[in-house]
Amino acid sequence: MDLDSAFSEASETVKEFVNIDTTTMLRLYGLYKQATLGTCNISKPGIFNYTARQKWEAWNALGTTSLNDAKSQYIELVDSLASNHKKGTSSVKKTSAFGVTVSCMAKMDQELDDSDKTIFDWLKEGKIEHVSSMLSVNPSLIDQRDENEMALIHWAADRGDTSMINLLAKKGADVNVTDGDGQTPLHYAFACGHDECIRFLEELHANQNIRDHNGMLPSELSDL
Repeated sequence: MDLDSAFSEASETVKEFVNIDTTTMLRLYGLYKQATLGTCNISKPGIFNYTARQKWEAWNALGTTSLNDAKSQYIELVDSLASNHKKGTSSVKKTSAFGVTVSCMAKMDQELDDSDKTIFDWLKEGKIEHVSSMLSVNPSLIDQRDENEMALIHWAADRGDTSMINLLAKKGADVNVTDGDGQTPLHYAFACGHDECIRFLEELHANQNIRDHNGMLPSELSDL
């Protein structure tokens, strides 16, 4: 099998895995971008867009690695993951057409007792019934921000959770709300490659022409 065919096959194989660790997800992402687009040549995202910055750093770290070398490294990593997958020790989480979706990188949230969880914690876990219940009791939570100036709907878009976005919109969330870096939920959806989420936000009349503090439109973050 030639290199391009092997690379294409590897990018399909990775979609079969479950539960990947963050470091490996970022490595796969960076190698895929390097293998398909070459050296990173875009500006580093703003400090508040943690997900996009992590993805950019993973790509940029590869420097001038050639396309073929990046493909070879990607294939080798996927083969290693496939071997572990067969042994029952797999590691990959969410995938997409470009190799891997890195959603909410980072900060691996500490495990909390249910009694200590905030509405943000429940949202990140996808517990829509808990989020709905808390909003019914305290509707003002819909406008609450976290330490990164992200609203609930930003996190839902980052997760690609259309059901949660639908709930939040019905509860009065602003689909064009901006975070500390001037980014809307649509910016997050594009940055993470959540195509279904992008379409859903657009159906909710999310504004595609809002530029963040770096002058970036939501669609321009899909190049990260």
